[in-house]
Amino acid sequence: MALTSCVKSESRLETVMSCIFALGVTLASLFVIVGIILSHRSGTGLDLLTERVDFIHKSNFFRLIWSLVRGANMPHGPLLFVTLGMICLVLTPLLAVAAAFVHFILTRNLKFAVITLVVMVILLTSLAIH
Repeated sequence: MALTSCVKSESRLETVMSCIFALGVTLASLFVIVGIILSHRSGTGLDLLTERVDFIHKSNFFRLIWSLVRGANMPHGPLLFVTLGMICLVLTPLLAVAAAFVHFILTRNLKFAVITLVVMVILLTSLAIH
């Protein structure tokens, strides 16, 4: 009986994580496709990197997101959509790890909660130091 409840619990986690990955990749793909279409329609083609992209190189990932939220140094046109797609793609695994952490906390599986927390700290640190 305990094995059955564990399998059901794990399948719920797998379902949530697969939905997070599917949604994240789909959303990222849509943003990038819209950016490519806009780039093509504007006549620049796929050469998106002709614009200055210093806003990415001068800050870590979280400062990039914050600057996009504030509208400071914001890319425009096609590059904005491609940037949003890349941000979605980078945040997808982080959200999946966060969902796993919440699951392990709720199921009181402290061993895996701690392991997941360590993985989340490593991901957050790597994004912060860019």
